[in-house]
Amino acid sequence: MPLGIVDKMLGRLHPQAGIDSNSMLTLVKLSGSAQFEDRSLLWTCCNILPSKVTEHFRPKQLERLGVCIYPAMCDVVTNLENVCLLCTERTVSQMLEKGLREKLSFALKKMFSYFQKNYAVDNEVQRLWSIPCIMIGDEHFVPPKQVVLNTEYEIRPYLYQLPL
Repeated sequence: MPLGIVDKMLGRLHPQAGIDSNSMLTLVKLSGSAQFEDRSLLWTCCNILPSKVTEHFRPKQLERLGVCIYPAMCDVVTNLENVCLLCTERTVSQMLEKGLREKLSFALKKMFSYFQKNYAVDNEVQRLWSIPCIMIGDEHFVPPKQVVLNTEYEIRPYLYQLPL
């Protein structure tokens, strides 16, 4: 199968799995690949199948072929970690581009929505506690353990208050 290509802005946030600076996979196996509709949850850690491939099969058929029908928590956490760690390494000027910030916000919302819908206390969720995935302002990321919703005082860089 050919590799499904995510949009350029997602690729600018973090390189897509199967693509590096010098080459791109021309064919990918179905087993372990993700559906195109789940690209914003998994693009950094799973090969993405083009939508024209997955729309011709029923979910049960895709599942028998080994395609990830329901994204695994560990893969979505890995994707979040990949994106946020790369973003924390970037300079302020690299993150200030409006289109890139909007795409990052979109991807984070998709991943956080997935976590809310699929919450289960396990090791993967515990990994989230230390991943710098909460964006403070336009360019600064901190882990959830350093964020509170309601407090009188901030103790930067140890504790940040999120605006309500």
